[in-house]
Amino acid sequence: EKTLSLNENLARLELALDTARQGWFDLDLQTEAVIASEEYIKLLGFTPLEYHTTLEILANENLHPDDKASVLHTLNLIQQSDKSYEVEYRRKAQDGTWLWTRLSGKTSQWDKAGKPIRCTGILMDITQQKEQQKQLEIMAHYDLLTKLPNRALFNDHFNKALARSKRKGTMLAICFLDL
Repeated sequence: EKTLSLNENLARLELALDTARQGWFDLDLQTEAVIASEEYIKLLGFTPLEYHTTLEILANENLHPDDKASVLHTLNLIQQSDKSYEVEYRRKAQDGTWLWTRLSGKTSQWDKAGKPIRCTGILMDITQQKEQQKQLEIMAHYDLLTKLPNRALFNDHFNKALARSKRKGTMLAICFLDL
């Protein structure tokens, strides 16, 4: 039985992550310094020389405003336990486009006082999945020929309006014309 060296295992891990288009990161929570794999850096459209090795994810210009609260919440959760957490969010790539990403990470090292000092994880580009999901939602709620809302979207909006009417104690009027 041959045991693999640490370098051989790391090479295999890198190959597996590269093949899956996932990049790893290692974040020092005290200094906010980030060590990242080449694939992680490539996913964001950077070269290793262009990439800033600090916690740039929280910079306002890199994180989509609609996703900032959920990312901060997840980072806080990661630092409070040894559980793994995931968060999907949009971040700006080097070329200015928004990428949908999924970050999976956990605190991997604690100091003697129980304070988290290191977080590790992976980052995956899920932009294509999100675009396909959006297309499926459009197909489910709009007529493909006319681009008009279909019965499923009507039912969804009607149920929401009905619930809102019941909650507020107001009347609801509806006019329905089926062609």
